[in-house]
Amino acid sequence: MPAETVGGASSGVTSRLARVGGEEFAVLVADTLDVALAKAERFRADVEGHAFLWEEAQIPVTVSLGVATLTGGESGAQLYKRTDELLYASKHAGRNRVSG
Repeated sequence: MPAETVGGASSGVTSRLARVGGEEFAVLVADTLDVALAKAERFRADVEGHAFLWEEAQIPVTVSLGVATLTGGESGAQLYKRTDELLYASKHAGRNRVSG
C-alpha cells in the first residue's frame, strides 16, 4: 500500500523516487509547497495506518519526512541540504512527522 501511495503521490504529475542512502529516499514532484506538504502528510498517515506483517506479526512502521521546494537561484545541492535538514528536524521532534 505505501509504495502505491508514493506512486499515486503525483496526481498525474511525473514524479521520481530514489533511494539516497540507508533508509532515506527522495521523492521529486512538481507541486507547490502546500500541495507537497499535504501529500507528504497523507503518505505519512498511510504508512502509519498500514498493517505491515512479518512472519504473521504486525510491525509498526512510521516515517519522518522533510519537504521543500526549489527557490530561485538555488542549486539542487542546496535544495537537497535544506530538505535533509527538515528531515532531521522531523526525526528530532519525535519522528513520524512532516517538516517543511
